[in-house]
Amino acid sequence: MVEGRGRGRQAFGAGVIAALLATLAMALLRLVSGTPSLTETLADVILALLPAPIFAATLDALGHAAKPLLYLCIVLGQLAVGGLLGLVYARMRPGWPSALRIALGLWAVFALVVYPLAGDGLLGSSLSGGRLLTLVLLPAALLVYAAYLVWGVRAPASAASPGPAAPPAEEGGLPRRAFLARVGVGLAAAVIGLGGWAALQPIGGLRGGQPAQPSSDANPTPAVPQTASDGSPAPGSPSALPEFQVPGLSPEVTPNADHYVVSKNFVDPSVDVGSWRLRIDGMVRQPLEFTYEQLRALPQVTGFYTLECISNEVGGDLMSTARWTGVRLADLLQQAGPLDGVVDVELHAADDYVESIPLERALHPDNLIAFEMNGERLPDNHGFPARLLVPGIYGMKNVKWLTRVSLVPVDVKGYWQQRGWSDVAIYKTTSRIDAPAAGKTLTAGQQPVAGVAFGGDRGITRVEVSVDGGKTWQDAKVKPALSPFTWVLWVAPWQAQHGRALLMVRATDGTGQVQTAELHDTLPDGASGYHRVVVNVA
Repeated sequence: MVEGRGRGRQAFGAGVIAALLATLAMALLRLVSGTPSLTETLADVILALLPAPIFAATLDALGHAAKPLLYLCIVLGQLAVGGLLGLVYARMRPGWPSALRIALGLWAVFALVVYPLAGDGLLGSSLSGGRLLTLVLLPAALLVYAAYLVWGVRAPASAASPGPAAPPAEEGGLPRRAFLARVGVGLAAAVIGLGGWAALQPIGGLRGGQPAQPSSDANPTPAVPQTASDGSPAPGSPSALPEFQVPGLSPEVTPNADHYVVSKNFVDPSVDVGSWRLRIDGMVRQPLEFTYEQLRALPQVTGFYTLECISNEVGGDLMSTARWTGVRLADLLQQAGPLDGVVDVELHAADDYVESIPLERALHPDNLIAFEMNGERLPDNHGFPARLLVPGIYGMKNVKWLTRVSLVPVDVKGYWQQRGWSDVAIYKTTSRIDAPAAGKTLTAGQQPVAGVAFGGDRGITRVEVSVDGGKTWQDAKVKPALSPFTWVLWVAPWQAQHGRALLMVRATDGTGQVQTAELHDTLPDGASGYHRVVVNVA
């Protein structure tokens, strides 16, 4: 009985280390190939099966930590399953035939069950690179698992070494020293693999060469107020007025490094710009295809756009503004020539993300296929080589890593719509207090209250502030917007008096509609309600 327990512990431990090595192998292969790993596929399955209200509540509660925690839980689950399969292997006749049977069984589970549940088709057929994943990458990772099982677990009969000098056996399994040596080698390999993963990520992020410079024959059409060379408001412009220089107030143009990032991926794609193509196809008279250089050579336009995530909570930070340069989507669609009967424009990305917008909205002249952000090459995590910007609708429909624009005769439900989120996704009017920060202790006397307000493509005409919990309201001073599609900065003076104060803000959009006070969670069409901040005045 003691021998069985000791051998079982060895087998479980070997299975855990084998699973860890296989997971790291899959992560490294994912970085090299760009094909989603098993962990990402399992995450997609969980998201697909998780009821939308539970998903939204988890996202609201955990915020930026939701994705890393899900990833960690899936990895721990993989390690536990690997350990249990190690026990199964130990009960079989240890050796390559048994290990390969386990690996083949795992392959069948993923290829025939997990991928279809994730919506990736049988054998991952609907994934870009699905055949590579199913026939090469997945077997390679499982072979790593099988190899460590064979090396780390041996039958009791092979553990005995004749002669008095043989090391003491660990309760019927491998000799203790031999088993510990195998554990050490496995962990060392895992550490090396983890280091390689970390080292490869920046290399993958730079794949595609140096930042491209604007073509010499491309003349960007300014559609925005004058700016400095870095994209910030030029001195003397309305955006540089001194009364809006409030500590803690968001900059009107968000630096690239500070711009919010949301993605369905655990590891975002790294697109090879040399092989990348943008295709316009479907129900068109003339399908089109552009290389990166050809796209940049088209007439360029520049504009300021604010993006907001549909999962942004009231007062949340998933909202940013940048100066984008690209080409008009409508120009490309008109060149392709839409046929009668088109309903949606289906948008495809390099990470197999699918979204859609109605044809009427796609033909809006201010939709932009952007390849520059704040005067720099579009960053990888913002969609290099090209991304879509559609004024008036939440960020999930502003597709990154854009590869294909297809005109179709049906209403397409995209990745997030299949999970319960809005298909219309029109921005709700929102406002936020940036300064003072919640919980801050202020000095009695004159204090500024400042923040941002956003109404999508409707604009903002008025911002009101309350310093007494909504009993009375006063108008704030609002800066002119950088464009019809950006947030505005606002500031209101406040004569702070000793005690505790509840500050609130509300905005009125360009149609005259006042922001709703009704509290609503992010699911399915964005959060609503007044942002409230409590401060103390000493």
